[in-house]
Amino acid sequence: MTNPPCFVRDLRKGERRIYQQIVVSEAGEFDRRSGLLDLTERDFRPVLQGPTWSLLALLRVLHRTPVRFLAAERDGKLIGTTLLLFQHGWSYVAAVGVLPSERGKGVGAELVRTAQRWSLERGRRRMALDVDSTNATAIALYRRHGWVFRKRWVWSKGEASGPPRGATKLERSSELREATKEEVATARSVQARATTLPLRGRWMLPVELALSAQGWSRDELVAGQGPRGLLARIWTRPDSPNAYVLVVPMAEGSSSTAPEATLATLVRGALERSRDHGASRTFLITEEGQALSPGLQAELSLSMIARTETWTRDLASTS
Repeated sequence: MTNPPCFVRDLRKGERRIYQQIVVSEAGEFDRRSGLLDLTERDFRPVLQGPTWSLLALLRVLHRTPVRFLAAERDGKLIGTTLLLFQHGWSYVAAVGVLPSERGKGVGAELVRTAQRWSLERGRRRMALDVDSTNATAIALYRRHGWVFRKRWVWSKGEASGPPRGATKLERSSELREATKEEVATARSVQARATTLPLRGRWMLPVELALSAQGWSRDELVAGQGPRGLLARIWTRPDSPNAYVLVVPMAEGSSSTAPEATLATLVRGALERSRDHGASRTFLITEEGQALSPGLQAELSLSMIARTETWTRDLASTS
């Protein structure tokens, strides 16, 4: 039986409520446990209303908007959504959602195809997305549309106890130090190459894209030297109990060569910095090859909550 066609367009201002309902209906256990659902509901709400929405509409006409909300419609009813973020030379697909009653009818596929077409129209030749490793349906959809697996991430969660101590400035040393601009740039280039994205791309996980767009503060620490070093990006905000920490290598292929002692030093420093900023809950994100051992997790009072995967799509062959 052939599924009736759906039409994909830009989300309209008055559809914010149904957009949020679809996002919530699509959310899985990982989205709730990691705090990502709270970020979506709270931090994107201002974007969908008032002056910000009007500005985005104007920028869309001028082909300069940094974000587009895609809406799938059938018979006048909104049945699916996704978010398309435009970066330097590439674009990012986030939060593909379809009403439960409409799943399995090609809606998600049409949203992905439209996102790819709109990316090409904006001159983007590569795309990226992240997905829960347990979401077999979504992974199969992306694979059918030419997406390629690039990297797997491990998420761990820790709870802090006691009051914040106030941020402290680290002295530069071989063990743990504040990252320099050069070290930050190096880590970003390594991430861009690992995902085949343009070197100008500032690769971030979806949670980091949301955080950077909503005024969260970022600290960056480094442990280790040269290709065996690691960098941690720490995101905090005074009005949130959460902190997000992403650990990335300082050289290609170094995730498996960085000693566990270096990783332990960096994670301890990141957890302390999160607490310094008032966070009572920290989400740690590491590459699968540098995930903490069970013993180190127990020592740092961390527990693994999920794995996610980065997938990319080269659009050059579809132009």
